[in-house]
Amino acid sequence: MTYKRPSYLMIAIRHLIHAPSLNKIVVIWNDDEQGRSYASSHMPHFLRQHKLSKPVEVVVTRTNDVTNR
Repeated sequence: MTYKRPSYLMIAIRHLIHAPSLNKIVVIWNDDEQGRSYASSHMPHFLRQHKLSKPVEVVVTRTNDVTNR
């Protein structure tokens, strides 16, 4: 849903965090060779900046594989 669209991912997290039946959000982030690394994205800053009511776990992978999802 948010492949190569970090801004949409942040909007989705902001929206989903309010779901009453949600326990936590797991984000699978593919750190590929084309410079789209987790550290260089705005995601770490976004997660620190917003006081989220539910945990968000970010799993950083090196390979883009179906088994990661």
